[in-house]
Amino acid sequence: MSGLDVQKVVEDMAVGRKEYRDLVRITCEILERCVQYRMTVNGKKSTIGGAETIQFAGYRISPNSIEADPEKVAAISRFLVPEDRRDLRSFLGLVNQFGQFTNAISETTEPLRGLLKTSSVFRWISEHTVAFEKVKAALTSPPVLGMFMLNAETILQTDALKLKVLGGLEVWEVSLYSRCPVPSPNPEYG
Repeated sequence: MSGLDVQKVVEDMAVGRKEYRDLVRITCEILERCVQYRMTVNGKKSTIGGAETIQFAGYRISPNSIEADPEKVAAISRFLVPEDRRDLRSFLGLVNQFGQFTNAISETTEPLRGLLKTSSVFRWISEHTVAFEKVKAALTSPPVLGMFMLNAETILQTDALKLKVLGGLEVWEVSLYSRCPVPSPNPEYG
């Protein structure tokens, strides 16, 4: 869907427009591309216009909020104690998808991630059970995240810094005279 303003995750797509005629136009362009590249569209999973809430890529999205898909949350709560690395990878995959809903995932999953190392024996002990249950508890009652509002108070919440991990965090400096953030080259964060 190159060149089209479409949100795509694996094989799922979402598109939204304020004006209905713009939604119809972009939907027609998407469907024309699907025909051109011999892609199929599942009519049962498709909604065009009028949807106040959509299920997309494991989330329930409305004009004012984003929350974890209740079916995915239920899958986390039913997850059995992993018996091997494959089971643990599957569980941590679900956890990583919804990690943004809680601020302690990196720290809480640390004992579990150690079990993924192929250089060590997979041996589940009580410490792992405690971490597993803490992660499930944190993710089975996640908060609803609001949409970004430029004039509202905004909090950057991260737990990766506790573990001395700083990946692609970009530091922004906000000008008092501008309503737009201005990138600040900060050598401390390279």
